[in-house]
Amino acid sequence: MTATRETRGKAKQDAELSHEHEHEAKKQKVETRGRGSKGGKKQEKHDDDVEMDVDEKSGNGTAVEDIVDQFEEFVDELKEHCSFEELKSIAEENGITSDLPLRMLLIGLADQLFYGPLQTCPLCESHGTHAGVICDGYHYKCSGFISEWTMCNYISSDAQRTDGSLKLPKKLKNDFLKQYEKTHDASKRPTRVLAAGKKPFLGMKIALSGRLRQNQSAYKADIVKHGGKVADAIKDDVSCLIVGHLDAEGGGGSAKMADAIEKGLPIVKEEWITDCIKKKELLPLETYDLSKNMPGESDIPWDKRPPGEEAAESLMAELKLVGKRGVYKDTNLEEEGGKIFESKGIIYNCAFSMCDMVAGINDYAIMQLIQLPSDVLYLYYKKGRVGDRFHNSERLDEMDSHRTAVKEFVKLFEILTGNAFEPWEREKKFHKKPMKFFPIDMAPGIDARAGGLGVHQLGVVAAHTQVDPRVAQDLKVLMSQEVYRFAMLEMGVDAPDLPTGNLTEFHLHKCAEVLQKFAAYLNKPETDELNHERMCLDFSNKWWSLVHTTRPFVISDIETLAETAAPTLESLKAISVASQLIGDLTGATLDDPLADRYAKLGCQITPLDHDGEDFKMILNYMSKTIEPVKFNDTEFKVSLQEACMIDSSGTSSLKDLEKMSNKTLIWCGTRTSNLLACMKLGMPPASIQAPVSGYMVRNTHNETDLFMVYFTFRK
Repeated sequence: MTATRETRGKAKQDAELSHEHEHEAKKQKVETRGRGSKGGKKQEKHDDDVEMDVDEKSGNGTAVEDIVDQFEEFVDELKEHCSFEELKSIAEENGITSDLPLRMLLIGLADQLFYGPLQTCPLCESHGTHAGVICDGYHYKCSGFISEWTMCNYISSDAQRTDGSLKLPKKLKNDFLKQYEKTHDASKRPTRVLAAGKKPFLGMKIALSGRLRQNQSAYKADIVKHGGKVADAIKDDVSCLIVGHLDAEGGGGSAKMADAIEKGLPIVKEEWITDCIKKKELLPLETYDLSKNMPGESDIPWDKRPPGEEAAESLMAELKLVGKRGVYKDTNLEEEGGKIFESKGIIYNCAFSMCDMVAGINDYAIMQLIQLPSDVLYLYYKKGRVGDRFHNSERLDEMDSHRTAVKEFVKLFEILTGNAFEPWEREKKFHKKPMKFFPIDMAPGIDARAGGLGVHQLGVVAAHTQVDPRVAQDLKVLMSQEVYRFAMLEMGVDAPDLPTGNLTEFHLHKCAEVLQKFAAYLNKPETDELNHERMCLDFSNKWWSLVHTTRPFVISDIETLAETAAPTLESLKAISVASQLIGDLTGATLDDPLADRYAKLGCQITPLDHDGEDFKMILNYMSKTIEPVKFNDTEFKVSLQEACMIDSSGTSSLKDLEKMSNKTLIWCGTRTSNLLACMKLGMPPASIQAPVSGYMVRNTHNETDLFMVYFTFRK
C-alpha cells in the first residue's frame, strides 16, 4: 500500500475489539437461565436477594479493590506479552471456544489464569456437548455455541472453579506465561467478586464533571465504597463521564465533556450512580445516556435511540449502498468517477451481516474495491453498527497494484467469514462459521429507496407524461422512493448501509428456507421449554443475520412469525422486483420516465368508468365489507376515488380464469407489500401458510396469513 485516505471513523485492525464496543455488547445479552432455574423463565441479572458476605476482603484476606487492581494489571500484562494466536491455543487446550472476539477471550482467559479454572457449562452438558465457561467480570457465561449462528445462552452470577490451574500447550513458547506458571500459587488464589451486590462498580473508572445535585466529594466516596475508582481526567480506561442536566442541555462546555465526546465515552445522568447503589447491580449506561440530548450530529447507534427518532432519520437518510455495483457513498469516490472493480466475471463488492443476540452482536460489514478513471484501486472496509460512528471500524486504502488489491480483498473476506471468496462469488458455496459474518447477496440494480422518484420529481413527472393522468397518479406513487422507505421502515429493515431492498433470488430463497423450517418447527408441539428457547434463539439469529435489522428480537411462536418475518420476506421479494424495474429515475436522462417504466411493466392498467357496473360493484362490496373505524371521538371511513382493471402478462388472463370450473379469489397485500411486483409477475403464493386473524369482512368466511392466502370457492 502506497497511501491511505482517511474516511469517517478510525481505522482499526479487524482482529481488535474496542473496550467500549465490548462493554456495550455486555448490556445487550439475551439473559437466560443459569444453574437451577426453571424452563421458560429468565434468570435474574444478579442475585439481588443474596448479600455479599465479603465486603472489604476476599479470599486470602486481601481487600477486594486491591485484588481488582492486581487483576487489571495482569490483564494488561497478558495483552502485552501474548498474541491473539497464543490466547487461542490456550483456550483450545482447556476446552474453551477460541472463536471469540479478542477482548472477550483475553478477559476470559485472564480470569481463569488469575482466579482458577471454571467448570464446564452445565447447559451444554445436558445437551450432550462440552464447552468451557468464561467470566467477563459481570456474569459467568458459556463460551460454546448452540450452532454456528448462536452462542450458548447459559449465564449465571455464580460458578464453581476447579482445583489446579489452566493447562498451557506444550508447544507454547512464551516466557511470560512460563514464569507466571512457576510463580503462581494456586492454593493462595483469591476469590472472585463480581460487579454486583455491594460492589456494582468493581473494575470501573468513573469521571465526574460540572454541577451535580450532590457534592462531587460525596459521589466520589460512594463510588469508591462500592468498588469503583474516580478518574480525574478522561483517558482510555475511563468507563463513563457523569454530568448534571444543566451541563448536558448546554451542549457541554467543560474540557472533560469535550474529551469524552471525542473519545466516544458514554455521558450519563448522575442518577445512574444512585440507582446502581440502590438496586445493587450495574445498570445499563444506555438507559441514562445524555448524548442524544446534545446539539450536533448524533452518533448514537440507531438501536439506542427512541423509535420515533430512529424512524425520522431513516426516512431522511441517504442510502449509502444501492446494490452490487454501487460505490459506498461515504468514500466520496463516486464523485471522482469511481466504479466497483470487476475482473474475470467477479464484482468485488460484498456486504455482510451478523446477529447473535446472546453475544450482543448485531453488526454489518462492507468491503469493496473501487477503481478510479486513472486506474488506481482503493480498498474500502467498514464494520460496526448502524449509526455508531464512534465505534465503527472504517478505512480506505490506496493499493499498489490490481494484484495486491485482489489479494487483500480475498484475505479480508476470509477473515470476516472464515470462507474462501471465489467459491462463494462464483458458485454460492458458503458454510457459516461461529462468530463470523454471513454475506448479503446484493443484486446488480439499484435499491428503490435510492433509484425511485424523489419528492421534488413526483409532480413534474406526473404532469409531463403521455400516460393516462389517472394511471399516472398510481404509477408515480409505486415508483417513488417514499413508498419503499415507509414500507421498510415499518418492517424495521431500513438500515441505510445495506441494500435490503435489492436482493438476489438466491438470497431471498435462502431466507424462505429458514422461514419455512422455522414455521415447521413452531407448528410442532414442544414439551422441552429449554430446548424451545434455544431453538427460537438460533432461528431468530439466522433470520436477522439474513435480513438485517437494527432491533432484533426473539421470535418464539408461529403468530409472531406470521406477523413479522413472513410479511417482511414477501415484501422484500416484491421490493427487490420493483428495484430492478424502477432502476435509477433520479437523473434527467429520460423525457418521460413514467411511460418508459410503464412499458417495461408489461401490464395494462385501465381506469374504470365511475358510472360503469364494475365500479359500482366495487363500491357495493366496500360498503358491505369495510366498517368505519372510530378513534377517540373521530370516525374514519374509506372512500373509493379511482378503480383500475389490471391485465398483467405475468398471470393468466381474465378470459382464461372465466373458463375454469374452480374459482380462486387471490387476496394479496399487507400494509408493507408492493403492488408493482404483483403487476409485473402476477400474485405469487406465500412462503408459509400461517393463518392469523383476517381482514375486516362482514358476513363472509375469511382467513389470511399476513401477506396473502388463497380462498377457494366452488360454484
